[in-house]
Amino acid sequence: YGLALNWLHVTGKANFESVFQTYEKLGLKDTYEVKSFLSGEEMGRAYARAVVAVTRGGAGTLSELRERFG
Repeated sequence: YGLALNWLHVTGKANFESVFQTYEKLGLKDTYEVKSFLSGEEMGRAYARAVVAVTRGGAGTLSELRERFG
């Protein structure tokens, strides 16, 4: 359909290396960005770019999503 998707996966420090290596092995490094952590400011920018967010359901995450998406 000509739709370009870009993914941001925030893994946490414990899982970063294995997730990063998996994406590289699968050849997905051009469309997937893997980070171990985002600061509050970086998270705000990520939400601002997002059309869809797939997240865990913690209270902090839900509060951030409500603030961003209403």
